[in-house]
Amino acid sequence: MTNKVLKYGLLALSLTVAASTAEAHRASYRVEANGEGRYTLTLCGRAVDISVEGDGDTDLDFWIYDSAGRLIHSDTDLTDRTYKTVYRGVPPQCGRYEMVVENLGDVWNEFELRLNTRR
Repeated sequence: MTNKVLKYGLLALSLTVAASTAEAHRASYRVEANGEGRYTLTLCGRAVDISVEGDGDTDLDFWIYDSAGRLIHSDTDLTDRTYKTVYRGVPPQCGRYEMVVENLGDVWNEFELRLNTRR
């Protein structure tokens, strides 16, 4: 099991976001064969797009939970990609989310996580 903490703050957005959907954070992670990874996301801003794309070798399933432990997104289709926009409200506040990624294949899968803000 993997646990990573990712921070996505307003200061970083103001320095790296040039357009309304410009990419502000990108990272690659690996989930072992038949394994699970847990990733803590700290999101700030009114709306943040979360997108994940695997390497295509296996099926990945995804669940995203808010800070109260409520399921806000699940994707259990036969692909290794998912997309979710998290709306934070006005004024924007920071919140912690947990993303769980399960690899249903017999080989590891390296996926790319992208966090984008909307203005």
